[in-house]
Amino acid sequence: MEESNIIINSVKKSKYGYVINESLHVPNDSKNSDYQAVQKWIDAGNTPADQHTPEEAAQIESDKIKEAAKAELLKVDLESIRSIREYIAAQPDAPKILKDKEAAAVLEREKLK
Repeated sequence: MEESNIIINSVKKSKYGYVINESLHVPNDSKNSDYQAVQKWIDAGNTPADQHTPEEAAQIESDKIKEAAKAELLKVDLESIRSIREYIAAQPDAPKILKDKEAAAVLEREKLK
């Protein structure tokens, strides 16, 4: 295989290999010439940076927590809307359109059983 002629200024670990100079993604493949160049760079006493800085890792974790909270809120909102619709549809003076929507929802829920 041809030897890589890339000049390495920085290396960062990534999920599937390395990122050289913040732009070149290199897979974990010992046959890849850029991967071999990274290994030589490491063998020369250099250390690749972690995939994420502590700040980036904290932000990623925070984003995951926020997304989970959003999903839970959506679930609660949908259940609340369903409860309100069921309650109102059960009232004798409920609008016909709401009673029709509730009847359609009941039929769809039956398909899930």
